[in-house]
Amino acid sequence: MKKHSLILSLFVSLAALFTACQKDLSFETSGTPSAGTLQSETSGDCLPKTVAGVYEAATALDGNTNYIEVQVDVLQAGSYLIYTDTVNGIYFRGTGVFNTAGLNTVRLRGNGTPLAMGISNFVVKYGLSECSVSVPVLPAGGASPAVYTLSSGTGGECMSAAVSGTFTEGALLGSSNTVTINVNVTTIGTYNVSTVATNGITFSGTGALLTTGAGTITLTASGTPTAAGTTNIPVTVGTSSCNFPVTVIGPASFSVDCGSAMVNGTYEEGVALGAGNTVDIQVNVTTVGGYNISGTVNGMTFSRSGNFTATGPQSVTLAGSGTPIADGTFNVPVSAGSSPCSFSVTVDPGPAAPAGTWKFTAGTTTYQGPTEDASVASSGGATTLVVGGGTSSGSAVFSLAFTNQSGGITTGAYSGTAMTGKFNIFMFTDGTITYQGMPMTGSNISATITTFNTTTHIVEGTFSGTAKDGSGNNV
Repeated sequence: MKKHSLILSLFVSLAALFTACQKDLSFETSGTPSAGTLQSETSGDCLPKTVAGVYEAATALDGNTNYIEVQVDVLQAGSYLIYTDTVNGIYFRGTGVFNTAGLNTVRLRGNGTPLAMGISNFVVKYGLSECSVSVPVLPAGGASPAVYTLSSGTGGECMSAAVSGTFTEGALLGSSNTVTINVNVTTIGTYNVSTVATNGITFSGTGALLTTGAGTITLTASGTPTAAGTTNIPVTVGTSSCNFPVTVIGPASFSVDCGSAMVNGTYEEGVALGAGNTVDIQVNVTTVGGYNISGTVNGMTFSRSGNFTATGPQSVTLAGSGTPIADGTFNVPVSAGSSPCSFSVTVDPGPAAPAGTWKFTAGTTTYQGPTEDASVASSGGATTLVVGGGTSSGSAVFSLAFTNQSGGITTGAYSGTAMTGKFNIFMFTDGTITYQGMPMTGSNISATITTFNTTTHIVEGTFSGTAKDGSGNNV
């Protein structure tokens, strides 16, 4: 109730209506859960995966440095919880919100204290999907640098180095771009390896080597390749060194035929796009290579990136993300390739706000959030109902107050112009934008209560009209 004290005080000063406040109605909503799957190899290992930090028996984990990262193919944006089982006294957990569909990387922070040295195998869970991650734990007091050498072959090449991921000229590298290198371990311990930037590419990694003899280290790439072709990446550890080749592909040459676009799924104002919101579009490739096709309008983005491995006509499916701001037909601009064009997407009017929420649109922006309290107060024969809420982030305040000067709250219309009989006051602010509708100020927010049930504790209604912004302009 505290965040709505301003609107209550306003009513006190205007009509001297409030002498007490008794909470009669209460609503609460929670965030929409996301949907998707963890990415994994056929072996069940998470793909890609990153294990960060040093793990030592009897030493508590620090979630800022001890974490694992996994990738999720998000089908529906929303809140998520991804976690592991508890193994060897430790576990990993991550929560948050997926704002867009498609591939997302999630960091799971480590918790607990390892009980003993060895390889700890964790099962990562998200929804109905699972994958596995192995974490090496050093013995207590063993977190000192390992002694090892790189295994090199003919011509100084790193022996059997395995490079993963696609490297495209001008495209930022990520957690899927890795190399696994063979080493020979003399003394167990930690490793921390970083290569010199070559062709805009740097490989680095930290971890632990738990056994002597043959072993492997895994390094993750960062940076942006500057030129296509084969690049030899040198690696040095102590007095040993070797190199491994990375093939960088150039950008593709292609044209896009927007006239062929087939828009799939339904689109509604204020409803986040999901896995079914895609666009099939034809392209004609003249030079193979990497591509990135994207277009954004009205809060919606349609995109896809990858590599063309063959020339000629072919189809690309663009994945939709975001939330439509307004209803209507919108042209989505596509600037990729050699022929900029656009295709149209029709957005239907959004559904009514679900129970326990408030929602309104000003211009092309929609605001909505949970209804946090609804209170009734009586004074001098008049009765006022104040419905208030905010947003899930806590950054906004919404209030809509209904007053009947000659009786109790009933269904029906409440005026937004004259402060007599049955009238209402509207207020919204998010700290930057303020909208206010108050009788006798030139604004006119008409409101209607369609349901007011003191038995079920449900109030429903609609409102619309002209408000004033913080500068006194009509909105």
